[in-house]
Order: sequence, then structure tokens, then C-alpha cells
Amino acid sequence: APAPSRPILLVVGAPRSGTTLLEQVLARHLPVAYFNNLTALFPRAPIVANRLFGRWLGSAATYDSFYGRTAGFGQPNDALHLWDRWLGPDRYALPARLTPSARAALRRFFGAYDAAFGRPLLNKNNALAPRVELVTEALPTAHVLFAWRDPAYTVQSIVTARRTIQGDATRPYGVGDPDYAPGGAAPHDYIEEVCAQVLYHQRRMREQAQALGPQRMTIVPYEAFCAAPHELVARGGRDVLGLSIDADRLRGALPPFGCRNRVHDAAEWGRIIATLDRLRAASPMPTAVTG
Repeated sequence: APAPSRPILLVVGAPRSGTTLLEQVLARHLPVAYFNNLTALFPRAPIVANRLFGRWLGSAATYDSFYGRTAGFGQPNDALHLWDRWLGPDRYALPARLTPSARAALRRFFGAYDAAFGRPLLNKNNALAPRVELVTEALPTAHVLFAWRDPAYTVQSIVTARRTIQGDATRPYGVGDPDYAPGGAAPHDYIEEVCAQVLYHQRRMREQAQALGPQRMTIVPYEAFCAAPHELVARGGRDVLGLSIDADRLRGALPPFGCRNRVHDAAEWGRIIATLDRLRAASPMPTAVTG
């Protein structure tokens, strides 16, 4: 297949920053194709599998998920098993650059998907967040939607995910700061480690936004998205996909979502705030984030 000609929407962000909901909303309200759970059954032939069985899957994404995982063959999937082809099997340590053969294979696969389904492609992959420029270099039609959530609540949610998914708050969840070295009193301070992880994503978000520019990357604040999700969908449909959007109809079909920013444990919350303040003081950077 030739290189893809239609837009590719890549949803990325730190873990627990609202990327799954963002992808689900876009999949439900924009005319896009997306990698689904069926691809996990046929990781070496996702295009053929969807051409054979896709008609029975349905296409309307729900808003249900469990830590980024959805139920139903037709629901969105991060498709990490596909990205492993080009980025390698270590999802916590992306390569510094793509080999020429990996770039060519990536472009060929997305071109084949474009040709097979004739729609812009949407995919969420948080592992791409720190190095999304690797993909945008290979895919000129890609546009990045980088979800961003208040850092303290993101840290709290990642710690909860560590306990729930990994079974231990000290076990990593998502791509961490590759340069992190313990600086607190405890040699394995999981709060400090997660705070460093979130601040690393914030730093990389800013660096990549500056490098890519607004034509290729949009920062999506989680809190603002929950308050007015129709605005982001309208913007993406209009500015990235070139669609004519009925804003009033979209607003009626897409009411606000409840923002899940809540303090779970006062003592732990205090540690999170103090640690973020200490790490910021040691390596200051601007704190304002705009979409």
C-alpha cells in the first residue's frame, strides 16, 4: 500500500490522564476507524480479521473501561501488540530512534489500514507519550492529542493503579522517568518515583509541543475536556479531519462528564503535594498548560 493519505489521530498522555475516555468519545462521535479488541486475537493479521468479521462487531464505542481496558471485540484497544512490531517489546523503554526498516514498516502498515477501511485512523497509546515524535516523523499525516491532567491527581491515580493492577504500589505502572534517581529519605519512595514520572511526562509534553507546533499537536486538559467534551470533538473534526460540524447537535449529544479529581487519602495526598513541590523546586518549569 502507499503511505497513508488520511489523518491519523494519536491520543497519548501520562497514565491515568483521561486518554481512554478521550479516545472513546472521539471514536463514538467522529467518522474514524480505530484499532479494536479483535486485533488482539489476530495480532499478525488485524486488517484481514476486521475485513472478515468487522461487520458483526458494531462501531459505537462505549464509555466503559477498567484502567484503560475495554470489553467487547468492537471496542477500542491500545493495540500495544501492534506497536511492538516497530518499537520493540519493552513498553517501558522506547528506542531513541526508529530504524529505517521500522519506519518503512510502520508507514506501510498504516497505509494498508488506510486503504482497507477508507477512514481516518484513531489510536490511543500512552507508551508513545514521551517519544511521540518518533511516529510523527514516520507518519506525516499524524496529529497528536496529548491529554494532560492535574499532576497531583494523576500521581494519586497512578499509585492506585499500581496497587490495583500491579498488586504493589512500588511496582511501575506506565513509562517512568528514565533519569529518575531516588532523592528522598527512602531508597524506594514510590510517591517520589510517581511524582517524577508525571513531571517527566509534563516536561516531554512541552518539548514535543514546541517541536511539533499546533498544526500537529494539541494539548487536551482533562478537566476542561470533562466540562465541555463537545468542544474538543468539534475542534478535532473541523481542524484535523476537515469536517463540517453541527456544534449545537454535538453539544446535545455529548453532555459533560463528571471529573474524577477527588482526594482518596489525606495523608498520602499531603505527601504527593509536598513531593511535587520539592521536585519542582529542584528543577523548575512553567506550570500553566493550555489547550
